[in-house]
Amino acid sequence: MFPFVITNIFNALQQGLTMEECKSYVQFSLFAGTTIVICAELMFLVRTYALWRRSRTALIIIIVNFMAFLVPLLVILVLFDSGITMIPISSITSCVADAQSHVLVWAYVIFVIGETEILLSTVYQAVRCYRGVGGGNQLLAVLVQNNTFYFCCSLDVLSVLCNGGFDNVF
Repeated sequence: MFPFVITNIFNALQQGLTMEECKSYVQFSLFAGTTIVICAELMFLVRTYALWRRSRTALIIIIVNFMAFLVPLLVILVLFDSGITMIPISSITSCVADAQSHVLVWAYVIFVIGETEILLSTVYQAVRCYRGVGGGNQLLAVLVQNNTFYFCCSLDVLSVLCNGGFDNVF
């Protein structure tokens, strides 16, 4: 994540970049951001799988559902990357990516659907474990708390994208 942040800061502060350099920064940012999100999703999926006591059925359902939202997400991000137009701005920053905003919003919608699935699966199994054991399981509480917080953050990003001046999203 550190190279992602440094690259974005460098891109925002650097002046006089060529169009090729701007395009490279945007492509790296898209690749790094997607990689970070996929790794976070995989972490939550592994936690969910562990909560389901490493059940083969749960594993198959998790893999199928992950692929069902990963493939359209990657297709949408490729469309997003191909729709980027670079606008050079010499006085403020070196370049700004003017992209198809509705494509990015749809990518986040798919992302939130996947997050909803993970959260519901985790909460369902946590409630079952809680009833079976009788409460007092701190690890289970922390897992559900982390998943809920991550889900709320993804909803916040989606709301910012939808309300951030993208009038032609739908």
